[in-house]
Amino acid sequence: MQLHRNVQDDRPHLVFRGGELVLEPASASRLRLREIFVNQLPYLSEARLSRSLELTRAILRETAREAQARGARPLFVVPSFDASRPEAFAVETVLEGLPHVVVDLDRSRLLPDGHPDPRGAQQIADAAAEALR
Repeated sequence: MQLHRNVQDDRPHLVFRGGELVLEPASASRLRLREIFVNQLPYLSEARLSRSLELTRAILRETAREAQARGARPLFVVPSFDASRPEAFAVETVLEGLPHVVVDLDRSRLLPDGHPDPRGAQQIADAAAEALR
């Protein structure tokens, strides 16, 4: 979902241009059909997926750099709800070389809104604490 959100242009957003992250304004287009295909359909073509992976990687690298510049230890925490980890290709692509931990959560640990329940949240917190030791 985040990979799709990172390439939506219906609000101010970051783009990766010339090796730099640049803030762009929201698209001025109000064509409904364009809005559906660009910003609402969760499908990512190969080209959009590639662009999103590159952009997301740049955003995460800059986030880690900014955290370190302020004396913090960055750690990216990725919850996974499928033991086969179908999202692994994207996670490894965007987080390669960055400190991260993948936390396998049982789907029963999810609340109706998609967030973890208290036990799931504790499992995530424990994994993050362990990774930072």
